[in-house]
Amino acid sequence: MANASIHMLPMDVVDEERLLAGLRAGSPEAFRSLYRLYLPKVASLCRVLLRDVGVEDAIQDTFLRVFRNVQQFRGDSRLTTWVHRIATNVCLSELRQRGLWRARHDDLAGEVDDGRDFEAELALKQSSAQLQVLLDDLDPVKRTTFFLHHVEGLTAAEIGVVLGEQRGTVLKRLQRTREDLLARWPNVATEQAGGRP
Repeated sequence: MANASIHMLPMDVVDEERLLAGLRAGSPEAFRSLYRLYLPKVASLCRVLLRDVGVEDAIQDTFLRVFRNVQQFRGDSRLTTWVHRIATNVCLSELRQRGLWRARHDDLAGEVDDGRDFEAELALKQSSAQLQVLLDDLDPVKRTTFFLHHVEGLTAAEIGVVLGEQRGTVLKRLQRTREDLLARWPNVATEQAGGRP
C-alpha cells in the first residue's frame, strides 16, 4: 500500500491508546509515529482552509501545540479529533489575523437529514475542478465541516468537538452546504465553459 494513502486507514482504539501512552511518556518514537500518521491529515486540512498560503507554518504550529499539550489531553474524544481541533484552531486563527474570516450566518441547531444520498447525486455530475471552485468559495467553517466529514470521515459529533459546536449544528451546516453545492453546480460548469450562469 502506498504511503500517500496511510492517512485513510482508521487507527483502532488499542493502537491509539498505545500511541497516546507513548506520547505521554515522552517517547521520541511515539512522537515520530504521531507525526508520520497525522501529517497527511493535518496538511490536507491546512491546505483546504488556508489555500496554500502559510500552510507549512500552520502544520508546524499544529504539531508543536500537540507535543506541548499532550499531557493535558483528557481523552474525552479520539486523538484524531483532538489533533484536527488543534489544526483547525491554528488555521482559523491565521485567517482571522489576515482579515479573511467571514462571520458565520448559520448558528443553526436541530438535526435535519432528508435521506438523500449526497455522494450519489454529486457523483453523477462531479468534476474535481468544478468542485474545487465551489469549495474555495465557502466560508472557512463550512469548508472545514465539509472536508472533515466527506474527506476525513469524521462524524457530526466529532466535528462538533473539533469546532466546539453541537452535533445538530454540524448536521444542519452539512445539509445546507450540500444543498448549496448542488444548487450552484450547473452555474460553475457554465461559467467555466465561458457562458453565463
